[in-house]
Amino acid sequence: MSHRRILVFCQDIPPTWGNPTAGGGVRCWGLAEGLVSRGHEVLISVPRANLHDMPKAPPIAMEISHLPGELMAVVRDTAPDVVLTIQWPLASMLDGLNVPLIIDLYGPLLLENLYYSSVHWESLVARKMRALFLGDFFLCGSQRQLAYFLPWLLQAGVQPDRAPVHVAPLTMPPGAKVARVRPEGEPHFVAAGIFWPWQNPTPALMRLLAALDEVGRGRLTIVGGPHPQWKQGVFPGEAPAWPKELLQHPRVVHRDLLRWDQLNDLLATAHVGVDLSLPNIERFLAAPTRVYHYLWRGLPTLLSNYLELAPVITAAGAGWEVDPTNGDAVRAAVLAAVAAMDEWEAQSARATALVDTWEDHPVPLYDFCAAPAIRPKTLSLEQRMVGELVKVYKGLGNAEAELEHLRKDVRDRDGWLIDANRRLQAAEERLSEAEEKVHGLSTSLSAAEDRLARVRRSVPYRLYRSLQVLMQGPDEVRAERVRPRRGLSRWALLMGFTMVGIEHLAAQGVRKWKDALGHRAKMLRASAF
Repeated sequence: MSHRRILVFCQDIPPTWGNPTAGGGVRCWGLAEGLVSRGHEVLISVPRANLHDMPKAPPIAMEISHLPGELMAVVRDTAPDVVLTIQWPLASMLDGLNVPLIIDLYGPLLLENLYYSSVHWESLVARKMRALFLGDFFLCGSQRQLAYFLPWLLQAGVQPDRAPVHVAPLTMPPGAKVARVRPEGEPHFVAAGIFWPWQNPTPALMRLLAALDEVGRGRLTIVGGPHPQWKQGVFPGEAPAWPKELLQHPRVVHRDLLRWDQLNDLLATAHVGVDLSLPNIERFLAAPTRVYHYLWRGLPTLLSNYLELAPVITAAGAGWEVDPTNGDAVRAAVLAAVAAMDEWEAQSARATALVDTWEDHPVPLYDFCAAPAIRPKTLSLEQRMVGELVKVYKGLGNAEAELEHLRKDVRDRDGWLIDANRRLQAAEERLSEAEEKVHGLSTSLSAAEDRLARVRRSVPYRLYRSLQVLMQGPDEVRAERVRPRRGLSRWALLMGFTMVGIEHLAAQGVRKWKDALGHRAKMLRASAF
């Protein structure tokens, strides 16, 4: 088998470095030691800010520690054959990695972060999708977690027919799987580990203590507090912070988080490990590190019935599953655990047999590291959606350009219409002025016609017309009867006009007298009849 240099990024401290740690650190240590047992060289890089008071940390730990967002610098300095990250947030910072990337998805981190009010959900989802797209091989802690992570992987572009994801339960050192002798003293229950904001063990622990009071013997040791490096817990930054009625119970001993060796010493004095929390979706998907730790140390375990491990432990006769919301069920399980002290050694042996060890697990991880390969990447759902959005935006850009062209054309037409309307208004104003002028001229013409009529009815005009007719003749005969002749003097013309006028007057007078006499005769003849 080829030996590889494997660089492991983890946000928690491995438990053997001399400080309390969390589940991520135990997971990192288990996988790393398993790879070392297969002959690989393993380097562990943790946040530089967490490397304080670590008496057992290897000398190289500070050199290869990482700063936020600067993981690629560690990759360049160590030149690994394979990179392994514990959880996906660190993997999202490895864009541009040119060696295979393994991502250990040992818990539903996205669901856990929902319990922190400052978390930006959309940003976390985008980071998770980016990390999964970059990964080449994936591990998860249980079958339920496989079902949870598989849709995320498919969205990240992992092909469903050859998804490189495998279940790897928590692996522990094989040397601890030895028969134990039942500790002396009254029944000793231990509830240990970091109690996170999404965990609420208080109601079940109070019912456990009531059952111990009922039988009159037994004690409970609570080991817990905020995260040793991140200072997050039920009440971040404060420890202890459990209800007073729990901490002040006479059967309770509370201790802050212990180092790995100290915690192992404490578990060596215990009879039963306890993991009872009120149910929620995060707990349903969890594969609790503390439960594996209890089993590894040979402790029969009292655990919540909704956990995936619960029926396995119960079927093996290594513990009791119970509904933590049912006080009577908790009481009955505690009483059963107290009554089973006589067969404790057999239960302890069955508990250690359930824990996977470095000897044979996780085989898929070992096989991949023996022949690592970069997964052929296909576009993730997010990238395909972005591509479709780019097409849509391009179409929108073309539509906007065409719309702007139409708007310009409309603006031009509006300008022409505004100008035409302005010209039309000016023409209408000029027409109105002309109509006013025409009206004024019509009025003046009417007045002139009235004056002309009055003039024609006046005596001077009539005398003038009579003199005109006398001198020139009527208008209708003037042109025929009066023709200018050459050689005639003005007096001859005047004499001619006078004769014409006299002739006309005479003709008119005779006609008038004739008409008047004729009319008189008709009247007389009419009166005679």
